Amino acid sequence: MIYLPNTNAYQEFVVGLKEAYPFVKIRLRSKFWLTRWLDKTLLRASKYSYITTIGPNIYVPDDWQSGSDNEKFIVLYHEVEHIRQYMQWGLENIWFGTIMVGILYLLILPMVFTMRSYFEKQAMEQTAIAMQIVGYNSEAHKNGFIQFCIDMFTSIEYLYMCPFPKHIEEWAEKTWDNAQNTIGVTTI
Repeated sequence: MIYLPNTNAYQEFVVGLKEAYPFVKIRLRSKFWLTRWLDKTLLRASKYSYITTIGPNIYVPDDWQSGSDNEKFIVLYHEVEHIRQYMQWGLENIWFGTIMVGILYLLILPMVFTMRSYFEKQAMEQTAIAMQIVGYNSEAHKNGFIQFCIDMFTSIEYLYMCPFPKHIEEWAEKTWDNAQNTIGVTTI
């Protein structure tokens, strides 16, 4: 499936997602004990309403349906990268991959050169592509993406994964610029 700028990418992407990964489910965070626990403990200071993927489940906030199709597309584009990672690292078994990625992602110290950083950078690359697919390609969008990456990687949002804001800023700018070259050739 090819996505071109300013199409109804969300509806097309949901159809493609169901075809490519029929086992993936979008679920409310409030219905799962682990995400409720995260909400009350580790992430209560978060300024963002987070979305997370565990195994074949993408956990979203209760107000998910009220979001714009563009915003939902961007989020799903990012989260599907984690599904791909689980499948790759689990030798096509989503649950084995979830365990493998979980070990690499959570149990290794959150620093800039870990697999955790690698996984999240891959997903944020998809975020930049998705933003541009839906037409969020102005200088203000670019600056917002860069600041979002800095906030996420260097704060509690991603458990202080990277102590080097300048490194993240340079990486995010390059990521945004590279994403501009992928419009019209991106597939699920």
